[in-house]
Amino acid sequence: MTSGMMGSGSTGIRATIAIALAASLSGCVGGIDSTGVSPISNDDTFATLGYLWAGARSAIVSKREPSVGAFNLPLAYQLPCARGGQGAYQGSVAGTKAADGTGRGTLSLTATLAACQFDDRPAITTISVSDLSVTGTIDITSDTWGAISIRMIATNVSINGQTCPGGVDVMLTGASPFAPPISTGTACGRTGAVALP
Repeated sequence: MTSGMMGSGSTGIRATIAIALAASLSGCVGGIDSTGVSPISNDDTFATLGYLWAGARSAIVSKREPSVGAFNLPLAYQLPCARGGQGAYQGSVAGTKAADGTGRGTLSLTATLAACQFDDRPAITTISVSDLSVTGTIDITSDTWGAISIRMIATNVSINGQTCPGGVDVMLTGASPFAPPISTGTACGRTGAVALP
């Protein structure tokens, strides 16, 4: 799993990070279970989760934390499908913020990707998703976005023309939308936990 800037990292570096994390998370191999049979490789699963999260994160951080009181911020983001295709996120984050700079927002995003292509190694990765849902909570701490607890679900996913078996169902937790989250759950028939840059 990797961030929206996937062209800058190598497969070897990602694998090393995943193995190091696996050592600290019992039962996880590289963050993704490699024992199952799936037409989608660990690397492509990792890249896809990272790219899907990168779009959601970009939608979230495009808005500053709200002023005091109730809020409902519309969110929208167009994915930079650099090699072709298209992808778009839309939704909102709504909640309340107190005068002391604390609060919480409830996130509700949906997205569709149609043959969205990006560089992730020498090869081009192409992702199509018809039903991505990104929901959860974002804390507000010291007048800025804080801890996240977000579920990312998609049942209809294809990567490089191959169906992603079982789709994506992961929980993302982290210190803020700006910080690398831990993704825990199942993607393309592989189960485990791994840090997304």
